[in-house]
Amino acid sequence: MNHLLRDKKLVTVCEEARCPNMHECWTQGTATFMILGDTCTRSCGFCNVKTGRPGTVDWDEADRVAEAAGQMQLSHVVITSVDRDELPDKGAGLFALTIRKVRKALPQATMRCSAERVPAATAGARARAAAACRRAPAPGAAPPVPRPGRPRC
Repeated sequence: MNHLLRDKKLVTVCEEARCPNMHECWTQGTATFMILGDTCTRSCGFCNVKTGRPGTVDWDEADRVAEAAGQMQLSHVVITSVDRDELPDKGAGLFALTIRKVRKALPQATMRCSAERVPAATAGARARAAAACRRAPAPGAAPPVPRPGRPRC
């Protein structure tokens, strides 16, 4: 899995936070992708994510997340992000695009998104990203089957 993520230049919060349950989650079909790069504009004392001036938004990241999630055959996808306070929409556009791409690649998967990280100043964009995440699986897709005992990250 690590090679796949490196090849696709993707970041997971699992790795950045050094989660001890990472491999257990991945083998049970769950991964938490961290979009908008690996550099946060904030410096929270409790967080291991590096801080600084992030690079430009990589709009192809949405395709790479969807491809990786499909190759990993995930049944539950979590999408979170670094804070991007310098962006006018705070990253909501890439959230919505990534969600749409993952839904298309894995219509049967359940999904959780942390679009609430997008500040209230962009409430419309945040609402669209959150609505995309809550949208039901594609028509004709098998309903997701809850997995008991999934580790909590």
